[in-house]
Amino acid sequence: KQVVIPSIRENFNAGGRPDPWPELSQSTWDSRAARGWSGGDILLLSGLLVRTATQFNIWTITEQSATVRDFPQKAWYGKVHQAGFGGVSGPKPVRKMIKGRGGIIKWSGGRDTEASQGYVNIPARPFMLLQEEDKDEIQKVFEDWLEERIERTWGVL
Repeated sequence: KQVVIPSIRENFNAGGRPDPWPELSQSTWDSRAARGWSGGDILLLSGLLVRTATQFNIWTITEQSATVRDFPQKAWYGKVHQAGFGGVSGPKPVRKMIKGRGGIIKWSGGRDTEASQGYVNIPARPFMLLQEEDKDEIQKVFEDWLEERIERTWGVL
């Protein structure tokens, strides 16, 4: 709550860290414009993904790990953006319509684009990513937690 979630939020605000995310394709900008969506940063169009990715209740916390097992259905596309789709192997065929928020989403672009022919290539834009500076902050949280438990149990050492 103190380090990881704020760091994920900053990844969105910065448009990728430590390296910026790849720019949106022209077909994505065209699709946004066709839907009446103007502007908007990468992955921040409605804010749903950043709100979902920074909710504490999507995490499973154990003594050994902190993981997000899956994104809820309302933000299913977070997995696509986190890992990418297509990548170095080139555009992948989209064999079916994908139902998302607001109904059926068709992968579409301009008339002559690969997307309009049933292929899509979405670069990875990892947002669930710890930064180098987060490591020291996480260690400090655990040190503070341990000191608090020691004081509570045995008093000041």
